[in-house]
Amino acid sequence: HPDDQANISEIIAKAVKDQQSFIFNYRITDARGNNKTLQSYGDVICDQNGEAIKMAGTLQDITERKDAEDKIAKTLQQLNEAQQMAHIGSWEWDVIANEITWSDELYSILGLLPNQFVPTFEEYLNYIHPDDKEIVNSIIEEALENKQAFKFDHKILRKDGVVRMANANGIVSSNIEGNVVKVSGIV
Repeated sequence: HPDDQANISEIIAKAVKDQQSFIFNYRITDARGNNKTLQSYGDVICDQNGEAIKMAGTLQDITERKDAEDKIAKTLQQLNEAQQMAHIGSWEWDVIANEITWSDELYSILGLLPNQFVPTFEEYLNYIHPDDKEIVNSIIEEALENKQAFKFDHKILRKDGVVRMANANGIVSSNIEGNVVKVSGIV
């Protein structure tokens, strides 16, 4: 593809100059007029004097993978936009690894920026209004123990001191042995 030619030339020239491996993606149009995305891996081969004499590598058609990645990116963008419009934040807690991911909108609801901290259940409890902290913790513990969905209203206390009402909904997922592995929900 004409838009990729200059970049590819630079990558190859740098690989030869630095005598290093390279990897890059580029687009082509095949004989039938179909656009494809290819990925090239390669190495620069040098002679005994350290001079680059040839390159060897592989070429792989990654069109389907690239199309799938683009579709996923678009879907995630649409989800983020929908969450912003509806003012709904989502989250997922990997109970085994004790790792939680929050959507950007959940950070926004709490008056935070995503790069301010790594979310944890304990951190979320810090944003629950003191009047509701005990009941929220109790509801989550009961849901984990009984492996059941939950839904409740509670007050949150944002970092800027603003108190807001929130509605939380979640589901508990178990593995085949019946052990809780994930909890996910919305606020």
